[in-house]
Amino acid sequence: MGKLQSVSYPAIDVCKLTMAILVVAIHIEAIYHLQFNGMMHYVTRTAVPFFFIASGFLLNGRMKASDDDAVGVMRQYIGRIFKLYMFWTAVYA
Repeated sequence: MGKLQSVSYPAIDVCKLTMAILVVAIHIEAIYHLQFNGMMHYVTRTAVPFFFIASGFLLNGRMKASDDDAVGVMRQYIGRIFKLYMFWTAVYA
C-alpha cells in the first residue's frame, strides 16, 4: 500500500469557496426569515448539490488511487466527516 499522491484542483477550490458563501446565505435566510426572490433563491440552492458532487468526485479519485484499500479510504473519509459533524452539532447546541 503506497502513499496517496495529493492532487490539486484549483477550479474546484474556487467553486467550494463560492458555494460555502452561498451555504452561509442559505442559513442566514432561514435564521432571519428573509425571502430570497428570483435568481438568488435558485443560485443559493445549488450549493448543497455541488458539495455532494464534488465530494463524490474527489472520493472516487482517492479510491481509484488506492485500489488495494478502498474500504480503508472510505472509513477514513466517513470518520473525518463524522468528527466534523459532531463538532458543529456541539457548537450549534
